[in-house]
Amino acid sequence: MSKDAESSTSTDELRKSLEKNTDLTPALRFGTLVLILIVIAAGFGAAYLKFDGAAVAAGNMMARGQNQIVQHLEGGIVSEILVDEGEEIKAGDVIVRLDTTQATSDLRTYIAEMNSTAARLAAFHAEREGETGITYPAWLLDTAKRDAEVASLMQDQDHEFQARLEASTAQAGTLRSRIEAAKAELEGYEVQLRSFEEQKALTVAELADVETLYSKQLVGASRVYDVRGQLAELDGRVGQAHSKIGEIEQRILGFQQEIFALEKDRVELAAEQVVTFRLEMLKLAAAIEETRDVIRRSTVRAPVDAVIVRRAVNTIGGVLGSGGEVVELLPQPADLVAEVRVSVGDIDRIYLGQDAFVRLSALDIPFAPLLDGKVEYIAADRAVDEISGEEYYPVRISNIQVPEDIGDNRLYSGMQVEAFIKTGERTFAQYVFEPLKRSFERSLRER
Repeated sequence: MSKDAESSTSTDELRKSLEKNTDLTPALRFGTLVLILIVIAAGFGAAYLKFDGAAVAAGNMMARGQNQIVQHLEGGIVSEILVDEGEEIKAGDVIVRLDTTQATSDLRTYIAEMNSTAARLAAFHAEREGETGITYPAWLLDTAKRDAEVASLMQDQDHEFQARLEASTAQAGTLRSRIEAAKAELEGYEVQLRSFEEQKALTVAELADVETLYSKQLVGASRVYDVRGQLAELDGRVGQAHSKIGEIEQRILGFQQEIFALEKDRVELAAEQVVTFRLEMLKLAAAIEETRDVIRRSTVRAPVDAVIVRRAVNTIGGVLGSGGEVVELLPQPADLVAEVRVSVGDIDRIYLGQDAFVRLSALDIPFAPLLDGKVEYIAADRAVDEISGEEYYPVRISNIQVPEDIGDNRLYSGMQVEAFIKTGERTFAQYVFEPLKRSFERSLRER
């Protein structure tokens, strides 16, 4: 090929290349313009568009307040277990039943002793009041209609009462018979005394006449001495009669005192027994009520609507110690709150009443919603995780608004959650340059 031909070919290729470059220039300009606009928009957005900031914290749902521990005062042998862990129960539902064999036996013994004591108390009360029959309380009479043993017991008391009454009456009757005999004897001596006194009066008059005759020497001295002897003998008989009468009167008084003492001792003994049996009845009434209470409490019931969190009793026939735990309950409906761990670096941006969002990460649903809530509690000091050693502040979020499609019945204490606590609005540029700014300030302080 000649040089002229080669030169012509090069010229054509240069022209075509220039034409091609000329065609690309508008596209390049448009692309450059778009890129510039994107940069300007991004810069404007980074400088002026604001985004919500949030402190992210993980934690768990928890019930406000404390779980309830159901305990049993006396303990006992477990006969039935009617609940399982996680089961929902209503107030009054039976949780556990304890064996009541011993308590029931004790109750029967106490009731039998109460019936016997009441019957004996009624008997001694009748003796104290001097009655001739026993007046039993109405409740004991009603019991006797249903219980043959109580009826037999009351009959025995009637017999004993009548025996004591008859013995006392017989003793008093013997003494009264002796009094009557003594009175009859007394009456005889009183008749003798009146006769002796009349004879004495006549003898005294006779002596006066004889002494007058003797003074006139109409009778001898022997006659005077005879009359005086008769008078002396009558004085002696009168004295003996008085002495005998006094002795008999003392005997009668002694018999009367014996009758009085017999009745007094009987009444005093009855009064003492009344006091004793009344005290015994008070003790038995307390024992009966206590034993009935033990039997009532042997059926352990739920104090409130709740969920069984933990069951401490698991063996039929096992022994529950005094004051032992039966179950741990979570009262329902539980007022659940989210307790989360806020990092030490974010705590300065957290305050009471602050808006927050809670995500129920434990729920098995495709898209767990963010639930509105409020910060209700911020710990006064940091806490330390015993396992990892991480420091954090416990923060509680309450007033969690649960959607109807989730429902409160799907929220449980201990459920894992993730919280986003709103910390205010910041631009994208602040998100990017704030850490750099803090790092730069720290580096200046270090220098």
